[in-house]
Amino acid sequence: FKLSRFVSGSTIQSLQSVEGNRKVSRVVMFSDIRGFTAFSDSRDPASVVSTLNLILNVQTELIHEAGGDIDKYVGDEIFAIFDGQFSALRACEAALAIQRRISGTDPSFAGLRLGIGIHEGEVIEGVVGSERRADYTLIGDTVNLAARFCSAAAAGEILVSESIITALKASRGQSGVAERISALQLRGPIRLALKGKRGEVPVFRLGPRPAPKEAEA
Repeated sequence: FKLSRFVSGSTIQSLQSVEGNRKVSRVVMFSDIRGFTAFSDSRDPASVVSTLNLILNVQTELIHEAGGDIDKYVGDEIFAIFDGQFSALRACEAALAIQRRISGTDPSFAGLRLGIGIHEGEVIEGVVGSERRADYTLIGDTVNLAARFCSAAAAGEILVSESIITALKASRGQSGVAERISALQLRGPIRLALKGKRGEVPVFRLGPRPAPKEAEA
């Protein structure tokens, strides 16, 4: 029980099973706090950690409510995984719920906002690390691309890949799903030039347009 606070659910499952490294299809979501470096430089450590933990806790609860799992926290960034039926839809709904909750209007969050990126594709799932310290995680181009979408997202913005759109279209015929997909307010595609990719990559914006805000640090 104590260990479960410090490792992901997928790690615990891997320890309980005999499955080794494998290729699987997953929905990957990254979220990152915009302007956090400037925020942390101007406040005392206790205040910084308290605000960071509050924002991470809100996101974690909403991700878990949508059936996702936190793979890891990387500073002020969250790496989350969604698997199973309607995983693309559930990841999008979780991202929207997060952006609505951390909208910049609640003084508890000190005006901080998030950029979020979501992608679906094949990943390698397995144990990565050394003999002394290892982690059960996901690696591969899908993970890298989701992280780059997150980096490209503005404060309050969610960017999703073309494969997420394809997954949403494939599930539209299921009962009650079409209305949920329509509520996502997808816009696009737009094209982004991303490091390591030839040409421009199509992405879609999810949710209402974010309110104008001054440039982040």
